[in-house]
Amino acid sequence: MNSYRNQKICLKELYWNKHMSTSQIGRIYNCNAETIRRYMIKFGIDRRKLHERKYKISKKQLENLYLKKRLSIIEIARKYGCSQWVIWSLLRYHRIRARGTNDYHSWKAPANQIKPSLEVTSTLAYVIGVILGDGWVYKRGYWYTIGLEALDKKFCESFYHALKQLKINPSIFHSRNYWRVVCSSKLFYIWFKSLDFNKIKEISEKYPIDFLRGFYESEGNFSTYKSKKYFFITYKITIVNTDKKLIDLVKFLLDRLGFHPTYHKRNQLKSNWKPLWALTLCRKLEVKQFIQLIKPCIKTGERRRSRNI
Repeated sequence: MNSYRNQKICLKELYWNKHMSTSQIGRIYNCNAETIRRYMIKFGIDRRKLHERKYKISKKQLENLYLKKRLSIIEIARKYGCSQWVIWSLLRYHRIRARGTNDYHSWKAPANQIKPSLEVTSTLAYVIGVILGDGWVYKRGYWYTIGLEALDKKFCESFYHALKQLKINPSIFHSRNYWRVVCSSKLFYIWFKSLDFNKIKEISEKYPIDFLRGFYESEGNFSTYKSKKYFFITYKITIVNTDKKLIDLVKFLLDRLGFHPTYHKRNQLKSNWKPLWALTLCRKLEVKQFIQLIKPCIKTGERRRSRNI
């Protein structure tokens, strides 16, 4: 550029008549675009308006990419090989209103793009069983959360590994006295919330043992009673929930597996609380068979039984 510093006409010819960009002119003179822009300011050469420059993107194209296909400004810039500021300026020139940040995050947050494996398997049946018990699935803002909080580390680890098999990328950590498993997936949230009772029943009937294992680990309890007077020990499995439909489903599955459960209604301490429905297995042999069949990671009664031997 040294030999052309005073040649205002040359710069004007390349920039205005040949419609070259400052970057292209810089390549000719072996300098960068910023050097060319400085000389244009020095020589008083006006810049072309943004929409007249190299990147000619029509209003219709921008509306299609930005509003209909919902691409981000950065994604559109990559598509045309320009900076995001060029696209942002074009949006302003064409008077296309920018989307809100919440709208962007609700679709583009990395966790919401995770595609879980939703094929009906034993792992999915187990996860559903846990969620219908102590687990949760909820939406807050643009976060779609699946999680579990429990005292038992083994239980949380079991749920963590099950979610990993569904390709949801969970995390597990200790908070105060509790263990917590948390992950986020919009697609799983939409799928789970679309489940009706008949679909849940269909999945549980296909994999009854895994569904029962998840539900028992969440809502079940193993108890023993030792009579000092008559020298006998009884074992009891209790599963409690406020949803009568779920307790009916658990009873139906246990009946099909050859067990003989009973259930009854428990009144709550406060009148405005939902009533509890308690399902029990009282036969000593069936209690042992139930534990051996579903193989829960917790509430197996091993400590209680060893204590009473």
